Amino acid sequence: MKKILLIITVAMLMAACNGSREEVVETYPNGNPKVVYIVKGEDANKIKIGEKSFYKDGKLHSEFHFKGNDEQPDGEWKYFYPDGKLFAKATCQNGKFVKWEYNSNGEQNSFLDKKYDTIVTSAMSESLMPVELHCVKGDSTTVMRLYDVDFKTQGGGLMVNNDTTGKWTYYYPNGMLQLEAIFIEGKRNGAYNSYGDNGIPYFRGFYINGHRAGVWEFYDIKGNFSGKIDYDAH
Repeated sequence: MKKILLIITVAMLMAACNGSREEVVETYPNGNPKVVYIVKGEDANKIKIGEKSFYKDGKLHSEFHFKGNDEQPDGEWKYFYPDGKLFAKATCQNGKFVKWEYNSNGEQNSFLDKKYDTIVTSAMSESLMPVELHCVKGDSTTVMRLYDVDFKTQGGGLMVNNDTTGKWTYYYPNGMLQLEAIFIEGKRNGAYNSYGDNGIPYFRGFYINGHRAGVWEFYDIKGNFSGKIDYDAH
């Protein structure tokens, strides 16, 4: 705890030498900083030129830089996994992200080890975290949706010529499978199964050409069979 506070204090002193300073604006219950603003100027002239967020254990989660009063993205932005390894780095010019670099860290993010023509951040959360990536290779795109807390995979799948195809999967924050579906040329075709965050199934079903088909089975929160619907009979 004392070591973390010492590091923050040293960082603030170094920033002060550059005409800026760091202000802790939010902390965790254990006293560690959660959000820190990098500012310069005083009172009405004070502007935020950067922001840092931290994990509960004091490790850096992300670091942003801004230009001007409108907090226009500027310079280098960095995002880190909980173990301190770099997840992503972005370069900003004139308020736009002109370059993204990504690093994998574990099985769920192994897609980052593959070779793609481009990897684009297609969506960011309100907290300025990349939460959807489009990894393009030829006419196919691997879509990955991420949790912005620790950058674990939330779900995704493959798109070919802008149509969803193959198996798409979604996960809970604890890594358990939430939903799996199969697509052919943009329509659901095949198994469609949902599970609780403890692995217990909610329902099991099947789609044909975008429509529910056959017998769907449903389960209660304890995993006990609770009923079925035969969609071929409707």
